[in-house]
Amino acid sequence: MISLYPNGSWQTAPIGEVCQRVQVSAYPDRYQPQAADAQILVDAVWHRPGAPAVAYDQGDGSMRIYRWSSTGDEFDRASDYDSGAFTLSSVDDRTASGDVDGDGDSDIVMAYQNTDGTWALHVFRNGNSWAGTWCTGGNMNLDRVAGRLVLGTW
Repeated sequence: MISLYPNGSWQTAPIGEVCQRVQVSAYPDRYQPQAADAQILVDAVWHRPGAPAVAYDQGDGSMRIYRWSSTGDEFDRASDYDSGAFTLSSVDDRTASGDVDGDGDSDIVMAYQNTDGTWALHVFRNGNSWAGTWCTGGNMNLDRVAGRLVLGTW
């Protein structure tokens, strides 16, 4: 698997594709339909410890998300994400993390103040890729939100 998917690229590939490339089954289309059930089983028995991430304003209208992973007693550097055009000052302290896409990994959500007075919620899947703007809203000054962006299961 490591030679077929260097640098951990298997983590972002469809699991059915990864299984087929590694195991080369005579029934390649049977892996992906079972992936959701397999994830439920894995999540029930495998605890993944939390780890920090920081969003760094690069001073050029872009940001970098630095990520770490946890070994259970220390943090190791994980991959970073460079945003391209993204003004971190438009986010200020309105950042939260949690599993918003249901894959069992923490994602980062940032409430972004647009220059026209509207706002948007940007999602960074696993902190290492932009998943898009998941919500936009009308005129609202996010300064009144301050650091009170939270994620929860309702």
